[in-house]
Amino acid sequence: MAVLLGMVLLVLATQWDSTTHEQPTMMRRSLRLLAWLFICIGGMGWWVGVSGFVAIILIPFVCLVLFGFGIQRYRVMENRGLMSVVLAGLEKGIPPIASVVAYRQEATGLQERRAGQLAKSMGAGMPMVDAARKSKVFLPAETLMTLELGSALGSVPEVNRHSKRFTGDDTVNYGNLDIFLGGLITVVMVGFFQVALLTFMEAKIKPVLAMILNDFDIGSSTFPAIWGWSEWSTDVILWCLYFVIPIAFLLFLMVVMVQFGWFSELPWGLRWVHGPLNECRLLNVLSVVVAADLPLQSALEVIKTKFPADRVRRIARHVHAQQRAGGNWIEALRMEGVLNRGEAALVTSAQEAGNLAWALKEVSVGKRRRHLLRMAPAIKILLPILVLLAATSVLFGAIGIFLPIINLVTNLSLSTAGWN
Repeated sequence: MAVLLGMVLLVLATQWDSTTHEQPTMMRRSLRLLAWLFICIGGMGWWVGVSGFVAIILIPFVCLVLFGFGIQRYRVMENRGLMSVVLAGLEKGIPPIASVVAYRQEATGLQERRAGQLAKSMGAGMPMVDAARKSKVFLPAETLMTLELGSALGSVPEVNRHSKRFTGDDTVNYGNLDIFLGGLITVVMVGFFQVALLTFMEAKIKPVLAMILNDFDIGSSTFPAIWGWSEWSTDVILWCLYFVIPIAFLLFLMVVMVQFGWFSELPWGLRWVHGPLNECRLLNVLSVVVAADLPLQSALEVIKTKFPADRVRRIARHVHAQQRAGGNWIEALRMEGVLNRGEAALVTSAQEAGNLAWALKEVSVGKRRRHLLRMAPAIKILLPILVLLAATSVLFGAIGIFLPIINLVTNLSLSTAGWN
């Protein structure tokens, strides 16, 4: 009833919004909030009533996960806002400490304390990158590296002018990770529900049913073959779930650590999850190097020692060595797998035409977009298959329980009819 009431209120709020062209009022916002509140409360109540203790375990877990991601995204957005203020101030000739102090006066809570720590660290003579690490202000790899390049090569204003765009969320490649995270959360939740349900059937329902059948001298040999299949399939499904759930949960934790910045990327065999994440970041940094007319050899020396990802530092060392030996750095990037053959040809043509910085940035965007387009259909196909397999186990388990009951009722009915 609460869900139905919430849906009615939501429809009324939507109709109200569509028939008026005024700005949303407090009453209309409250009506929409009340509608969603009824829907959430009713949905959770129905879930608890249907699945009992399973929902009591899963609901806090889901709420904790959603709350954690919400807080993490909010903190990242705050950090990016702080760095945007600092970079904009540098472009106008305002010292970073003054920008951070001004930001701190408007911030509250944890972000106020972090901004204060950042200002104190820079006031003590610490470089801005090291001060950001000490104050736990998360920086995207592009922003981190452009700050390092500007500090090391002495072209801070020009580098900052080109690097401000990297304070936006579009460079972090959240899309690919979010799709995979959603699939992992679904697998873990459905798996836990299945384990709880099948364990309850094995521990509570089947022993009682076996006692009833023994009391009435009814053997399983009189049932169809599906009864025998359901007898052993439950154990097989449970052991599969015991194997799949820990793996999915481990992958979930690893992807979360990548999103939070604790890992630069997943291990080699799982790198396909986030795709060319760090390769795209390297191309973004190189686009700033080219746009700011920085010496490429010197920039590679900074990148090979300061880039957050070990694998990209190794790539930068190889490209640096190839360029020192007189080789083509674009071809070296292709040999290291950062560019494919078509992308290398595009970058080479853009270099000859004088549009190299634009080409590097567009190649980075295109690589992320292609990986996202390849990954999304696979997840959308794989998840329904997993859910269908999970539903199949419940189907056969239910059939395995109800067939003996139906057989028992039929035999009792025939016996009663014959006695009459």
